Amino acid sequence: MRLYRYDVQYQYTKGNRLQIAATLSRDPLPEQKDFPDTSINTVGLALPDIMLDKVKNAVKLDNEMQILKQYILNGWPDKHHIVPELKQYWSLADVLTYEDDLLMKGERIIIPRALRKEVETKLHAAHLGYDAMMRRARDAVFWLGIAARIKEIANACQPCQQSKPANQKESLIQHNESSNPCDKVGIDVFQIFDLQYLAIVDYYSNFIEVEHLHTTTSQVVIRKLKKLFARYGVPKVCISDFGPQFSSAEFTAFMKAWGIHHLKSSPGHHQSNGKAEAAVKMLKNLMKKSKE
Repeated sequence: MRLYRYDVQYQYTKGNRLQIAATLSRDPLPEQKDFPDTSINTVGLALPDIMLDKVKNAVKLDNEMQILKQYILNGWPDKHHIVPELKQYWSLADVLTYEDDLLMKGERIIIPRALRKEVETKLHAAHLGYDAMMRRARDAVFWLGIAARIKEIANACQPCQQSKPANQKESLIQHNESSNPCDKVGIDVFQIFDLQYLAIVDYYSNFIEVEHLHTTTSQVVIRKLKKLFARYGVPKVCISDFGPQFSSAEFTAFMKAWGIHHLKSSPGHHQSNGKAEAAVKMLKNLMKKSKE
C-alpha cells in the first residue's frame, strides 16, 4: 500500500546481467542455519460492511479527504504548500495509505468529518469511560484530535465518570505478561441483580466471557470452565481469588488433573487478580446500563 504514492517503472534485465543476484545464488553460504518458527498473534476488529460503505461515500464527498488522497498517491508537496487543514498530517505521511477507497493511518481508518459524530456515538455507547473508548478507537478509527474529543465526551458524561477506576495501591503479586492467547486466564465469581455469574478473561487479548451460574459450588464452576476450555483451549495458568469455590479440594484436583497452574491473589489484595477484577467491574457497569 505504501508504494501507491510512487510512480514505479519496471524494466526487464536478463539474468546474466544481474551481477549481485547471480553472485549470491552461485556462492551460497557453506553452512545451513535452521531458523526457529515464529508465530505472531494479533487481535483484529473490523468495521461492519455497512459502515465501511458509508465511510467510502463520505471520503468521496469530503474535500479535505480528497486532497489528502492526492497527497498520498502523488507525493506530498513542500510543507509550506500543504493546505492548512491538512498540515498536521505531514508528520504522519509515512504511515498514511489509500486502499479500496479508504484512507488509512496504519491499520486505522481515517474518518471523514461528516461521520465523526456517528463514530463518537458508537464509541461512547457503553459509557465505560475515556480509557475504554480510546482502546476501541485505537483498534479501528482515527482523525486529527480524536483523543481530545473522546476525553471531552467522557468528562461530560456522568456514567463515564462513575466507570473511572479508583486509585489502588500496588498489588503484592505481580504476573508475567502472557505471550499467547488463552495461555493465562483470570476467573472470578460475581453477583448482580440477585444473580450469580462466572467471568473469565484472557490475559493476552483481554477477551472476556461470562457464564450464568445457578449456584456457585465448585462443581458448577468446573463444569462451566470445561465448556470454555473446550471452546478456546486449556490454559497453562489460571488466576483466581480465595473464594470457596476456587479453594476447595475438588477445584484443586480439577486444576491438577488438567495440568493447569492455579495461582491465587494475595489475601486482602484483590488487585493481584486485576484482569478479572477489571472485567467484573466492566460487566457490572454494562449490565446496570443495559437495565437502565
